[in-house]
Amino acid sequence: MKKLRERLLLDEAITLYPDFPTGTIDNRERPDFLIVNSSGVTGIELVDYVRGQTEGDSVYRRNEMLRLKITNTAKSKFESSHTDHLMIHFHWYPRRYLHLSEVNRVAADIAAIITRHIPTDLFNEITLNCCHLGERILSRYCHQISIMRVRDQTQVSWSSLNAGFVSVQPDEIQYLVTSKHTKISDYLANCDTIWLLIVADNYHLSSYVDLHNIINHPFKSQFNRVLFYDRINKKVKQLHTEWP
Repeated sequence: MKKLRERLLLDEAITLYPDFPTGTIDNRERPDFLIVNSSGVTGIELVDYVRGQTEGDSVYRRNEMLRLKITNTAKSKFESSHTDHLMIHFHWYPRRYLHLSEVNRVAADIAAIITRHIPTDLFNEITLNCCHLGERILSRYCHQISIMRVRDQTQVSWSSLNAGFVSVQPDEIQYLVTSKHTKISDYLANCDTIWLLIVADNYHLSSYVDLHNIINHPFKSQFNRVLFYDRINKKVKQLHTEWP
C-alpha cells in the first residue's frame, strides 16, 4: 500500500510539473523511484511533509491520529447498541494534547453523551457545547459536538473539525532535506542525478500548507533538485537550493 500511494503521488506530480524527466519509471527503495531514458537515470526520493516534524514525531500529527482513534472507538461503542444513523462533527481545542492512555475514557464519554442526545427528526441537528459536556475528561479536549440524524448508512460520518496555522517554516523544510543527505551516496549508486519530492498530501491539517514563507527561501541541499508538491492546490514548486 505504501508503494502504491507513493507511485500515485509521483504520477500526480509528474502531470503538474512539466520539467519532470520522461522515461520508464522503476519502483525502488533507494531511492524510491528511478526514471530511465536515453539521457540517463534520474532518481526520485519522496518524503511527506508533516507540520512540526523533527527527529521525533510531530505532536500535531500525533494529536490528529489520537483524535481519529477516539472518534472511531466512540463510533464502535455507540453502534454496538444503537442503529441510529448519525452525522457527527467534533470541535477540538487546537492546543490541548491528548495522551494514548486517555483514548478509551474520552471515547466512552463521547458514546455516553451522544446516546443521551440523539435527534428524533431526520436532518435535525443538536449542538452540544462546553456547558453540555460538563466535567467529563472529554471537556478538556473537545468544546463542541454537532449531531445530526441522517437518512441511511451512506450518510453516516463521525469526523473532527480542526483549525490551525498552515504556513510552512523554512527550518522544517531544511530539516527534511538535511535528513536525507546521508543517503545520497547510496542513491547515486543507482542513478546519475537525484531529486527530492516533498509532498503535502493535505489529508490531515498538519499537512495543509501555505508556501509563502518558503517559496523564495534558499535551502542548503545536495539534491540536484528539490520539489514541493502541494496536493490540495495541485501545484508543484521547485525550491531554491544552494550547495551546503
